[in-house]
Amino acid sequence: MFHESLPTLKSYLKHYHTHTTQHKSFKTLIKWMWDERTCCTFGDGPDASRASVLDDATWAWPSNDQVRTWLENWGRWEREQPAW
Repeated sequence: MFHESLPTLKSYLKHYHTHTTQHKSFKTLIKWMWDERTCCTFGDGPDASRASVLDDATWAWPSNDQVRTWLENWGRWEREQPAW
């Protein structure tokens, strides 16, 4: 049974996850992580994803304005204490 569903699974993964397997520059990957990713090892949601981006090399971070705007949420995070 598993062998019969494997081609279907591969087809699904190829169709829906092609964007994650194509070669991209590190900065392009960081931009995608900042703008679109909603799940990572830090947790779920764009805030967790952005927190993980700031764990990477500073030369690849989004613009200072984007980071500054996002960090304006600091007070809320101190109150809510997100897991990340």
